[in-house]
Amino acid sequence: MTKTEIEHIPEYELHEMANTQIAALLAESFQGYPQGQNAL
Repeated sequence: MTKTEIEHIPEYELHEMANTQIAALLAESFQGYPQGQNAL
C-alpha cells in the first residue's frame, strides 16, 4: 500500500498558471461557479 501525502500551499504562493488552471477546473466542475474565482 502506498502512502499519500497532502501538501498545503497557501493560495497567495501559487504560481499564476496554477491559479488559472484551478479557476478553470472549478468553473468546469461546478455549474454556475464564478468565472475566474479560485477559492471556495
